Amino acid sequence: MKRLFYIVLLIVAASGIYFGYIYFFGDKTASTNESATLTQDGFLQIDGGTGKLNYKAITDPAKTDYGIDVYAGALPVNDGEYLSAQYQANGVTFTSGTFTTQDDVATVSKYYKAKLGADAQSTTLTLEGNNVWVGRAKSGSPIVEVFSQNNKTYIKIIKR
Repeated sequence: MKRLFYIVLLIVAASGIYFGYIYFFGDKTASTNESATLTQDGFLQIDGGTGKLNYKAITDPAKTDYGIDVYAGALPVNDGEYLSAQYQANGVTFTSGTFTTQDDVATVSKYYKAKLGADAQSTTLTLEGNNVWVGRAKSGSPIVEVFSQNNKTYIKIIKR
């Protein structure tokens, strides 16, 4: 289950990089080794030669079902680095949303610890001098990541 957790986090990071590339350069392919097509259900299908990933941007992250409430007062982030999207990998669909709040990591993580329940798994890490809290429900979904960057607290929610 831990492995799936880290794979999901890797996919979220990759999707942010990919959508950032699309946002700034407007191109559907990142290299000559990749191809991208738009599927009938609106997903951008990327074939990098080793497997296919499908992405679809979420136009209204605040109204999307993540399997857990979005923190009160948090605002959706929709920029090149943090986009809200649905993506499919290995036959599984993931929904991810990113939000910001002025509240600190400790306050937001306390809220999500309570929401995820007593049997939820969570940990706090320090990456590049910033505290990062990651929690997930016992079932493995949703996963919530709370971290601080540029004097804002970011909340990433991933539903499987």
